[in-house]
Amino acid sequence: MDVHLIPARPAEPEHHHLALAAGVPVGLGFLDYGRRVAGVTSWLSLSGDQGQDLARIRAFYADKTGLHPALAGKIRLRDDI
Repeated sequence: MDVHLIPARPAEPEHHHLALAAGVPVGLGFLDYGRRVAGVTSWLSLSGDQGQDLARIRAFYADKTGLHPALAGKIRLRDDI
């Protein structure tokens, strides 16, 4: 079986603007390989402050473990590159 790793891409800032303009919450989904659970357990209503919203997203994912933890990267927006 071939396994292809897709490099982590930063979130698009446009997604933040779209969700904010539409007034819809953002569902935070995850696959936590460490605990062997998956789901969408948190819905985030955006504040309009990208830094604050990003901090809340980072806090949500802080205790989640990916399939390859050594390859985990910082959660950031494309503007932060």
